[in-house]
Amino acid sequence: MASSAFSSPAQPVISQPAELRNAPPWQEGWELLVGPLGGRSVVCLDDGGPAVTALAQRCARVRVLAADGRSADELAQRVRAHGWTHVEVIALDDLHRAAPIAFDGLVVSDLSGRALAKVRGGLGRLLTQARPLLRDGAFVLLATPNRFGLSRDRLARGLRGGSAWPWFTLASQLRRLGVRAPRVHPLLLNEYAGISEAIAPTGYLPTKNQGLTRERIKQWLWGPRAARWFAPALAAVGWIGDSQPGLIDAVALTLQAGGSQFQWVQYLVLLSGKVIATFRPDSDRETSRVVVITRDPLAVARRVQEAESLRRLHALLPAHLGMLLPRVLDRFKLDGNDCFVLQHMRGVTADAPVPGLQRVTRTAQRFLLALHEVTCVKRVMDDEAWETSLQPIFESAVLRNPQAAPALQRLAQHMREHVLGHVWLDVCSHGDFKIENVMYDPQTCEITGVIDWEHAMLCGLPYIDMAYLLTYNRMLGGESWLQAARALLAGRVSPNELAIEAEYWRATRLPERLVPVLRALVVVHHIGCRWHGQWSTQASAELNALIESCIELLVRSPAPAALASVLPAAPAPRAAARPLT
Repeated sequence: MASSAFSSPAQPVISQPAELRNAPPWQEGWELLVGPLGGRSVVCLDDGGPAVTALAQRCARVRVLAADGRSADELAQRVRAHGWTHVEVIALDDLHRAAPIAFDGLVVSDLSGRALAKVRGGLGRLLTQARPLLRDGAFVLLATPNRFGLSRDRLARGLRGGSAWPWFTLASQLRRLGVRAPRVHPLLLNEYAGISEAIAPTGYLPTKNQGLTRERIKQWLWGPRAARWFAPALAAVGWIGDSQPGLIDAVALTLQAGGSQFQWVQYLVLLSGKVIATFRPDSDRETSRVVVITRDPLAVARRVQEAESLRRLHALLPAHLGMLLPRVLDRFKLDGNDCFVLQHMRGVTADAPVPGLQRVTRTAQRFLLALHEVTCVKRVMDDEAWETSLQPIFESAVLRNPQAAPALQRLAQHMREHVLGHVWLDVCSHGDFKIENVMYDPQTCEITGVIDWEHAMLCGLPYIDMAYLLTYNRMLGGESWLQAARALLAGRVSPNELAIEAEYWRATRLPERLVPVLRALVVVHHIGCRWHGQWSTQASAELNALIESCIELLVRSPAPAALASVLPAAPAPRAAARPLT
C-alpha cells in the first residue's frame, strides 16, 4: 500500500466522549413540527416526563398539568431533582388555584395514551380547561395514539382503541380551540413508544429494505391518503388564529435561499432526539438535501468532525471514490438547533436481511479496500503512538464500562506488549461501517454512497470497518452484538464471511501478528466508541467473558508461520485503483 497524504497520526477522538452520558434525549422529535420554543412559556400534559425534559431545556416557563394528585407529586419530585425552578406541576383539579398566566403554547405529548386515560372527561375536558391559559397566536400540539392505527403492539393486544383518537377528531378538537388550519402528521413509533418518523404529506418515503414484502405494505398503509388512518400515532398541530410555519418549514425556507422551493419528504427521529430530514426541490436546478438537526453538544461536535473529515477526504480521494461520499453544503442555527446541510445520496439502504445482501456486502468490501489503499500510513507503534491512538480507546471503554475495568486493563497490557516496537498501519476508518450506512442501487446492488461519517478517523484502525460490516450483518439475522462479536472473535463464521475476511487480509497485506490484535480491538472499540447505555447483569457477565476471550486470544496467538497456515494462500497482489467498476 502506498503512503497517504494523512501524515499526522494524532487526531481528536470526538467519538470517545470525555464522560459517560446517560442523560435523557435533548428532544423528543415533535419539536420541529411547532414553532420556536426558546424563551417561550408552555403548558403541557405529560405522564412520563420526556416532554417536560425537552421543554425545560429551552422554555422560560413550563406548567405541567397532571391528571391527579399522585401524578402531580411524582412529577414534582422529578422536577425538584433536576433543579428546574422555572417548571411548576399542578393537578388538573387544582388548576383554578394557579396564577393566571397567558402561555405561548400547549403540548399534549401522550403517545402511549396513559396520561389522557387518567384525565376525567378525557381530551375534551383537558382542552376546555387549558384554553383560558393560551393567548391568541399560541400553538397547540396533540400527540396521541391513532384510534385506527396499526402496529405490532396493537395487533398483539387486539385492536382496542383505548385512549386514542382518529385524525378527524384531533383536527376537530383543534378547531374548537380556535385553530383555523390544523395539520395532522402521521407518526411511526420506536420500540420505546417514542417517535421514530413523522410522515410527510407526500407519504412514506421507501428508502430502506427494498424487495421485502413488509416495505410494500408500509408504502400502501402509510401512503399520502392512508397514513393518517393507519399510522400508529398522530401529531395534530395548529395555531390559535392565523396559521404559522413550524420549524421544519423554517428549515425549508432557509434552503430556498438559492431560488428553488424545497419541501420536506422525510422526517426521521433517532433515539437521541436528533432529526434527519430530507428536502426535495421543486425543479431540476437543485438536488435534494439532507439536513441533520440536533441540540446535543456531542452530536454537534461529531457533525463538525464529520464535515472536516469529508472535506479532507474529498480533497484526497480519486473522483470515483469521492463521488460516493456526501458533501457538507451548509450549516446554520435555528431556535437553538444546529442544522447541518448535506448532499443527498441516491439509492436505498437496509436494516434487515434484504435480497442481494451478500452482493451489497461484497461491493461494500471493495469500497473499504479502495479507501484503505489510498489512506494507508505505515509507522512504528512506539509509546507516543500507543498513547495517542490506542490508549484513548481503552480509557473510553473503561469509563463507559466500569464493571469491566480490570479485564480491560489487563487486555490493554497484553496488547501493548504485543504491538510495541512493531510496524502498525493507520487507515481512514468510517467507524460505523454497516449496511445501514451504505447506499446502494437495489437493481444492481452497486454502492451509490456511504453516509454517516461522524465517527470517522482519518488515521484510524484497520479491520474495524470490515468487522462492523460482518457483525451488523449477523445482527440483521437476529443475533445480539455479543453473540456476533464472539463468533467473529472465535472465527465461527460462515464460508462466505471467511472468504470476505481472507480477501481483506490479503488485499491490505496487514502483518499477520496484527490479526488477533485487531480482532480484540473490535470489542474494545465498540464498547468504548459506539455503545451507549447500560448492560444488564447477564449481558455484563457475557461482556466480561468476551474480554477474557480477547486476552486469551492474545496470550495464545500463534506465531506468524502458524497463523499463515490457517489463512488462504495469498495470490499475486492486485491493483486496487478502481475496485468499484
